[in-house]
Amino acid sequence: MKHTCPHCGEKTISPFKKAMAGNPQSRGIVCPNCGKRSTNELKSAVFHAILSAIALVFIIYQYVAVESIESNYYSILAILIALVVPRIVDAFFFKLVPAIRLDYR
Repeated sequence: MKHTCPHCGEKTISPFKKAMAGNPQSRGIVCPNCGKRSTNELKSAVFHAILSAIALVFIIYQYVAVESIESNYYSILAILIALVVPRIVDAFFFKLVPAIRLDYR
C-alpha cells in the first residue's frame, strides 16, 4: 500500500517512509518521482503532543503515587507507547502535505 505524493499525485511513498516524515515544520521525506518534500499534516503533530502529555502525566503519577517496583516497568512501557504508537498512526491515518520548510536545499 503506497501513499500519494501531494506534489505529483503519484503513489510513491511507502508507509514506513510516511511514518518517518515528521510534522509540517520538519524536513520531511523526498518523493522518488518528483524530488519534492512532504510531511504529515498538522493533526499528526497535535496527536503526538497529546499522547506525549498523557504519557508524561502517567509517569509522574507512577512516580508519586505508586510505590512498587512494577511502576518502573509501567513507566518504561508508557515511554515506548509514546514513541511507537504515533509513528504507526502516522503511517496509516494522517495524510501527506507539502513541507513548508525552505532550508532543505
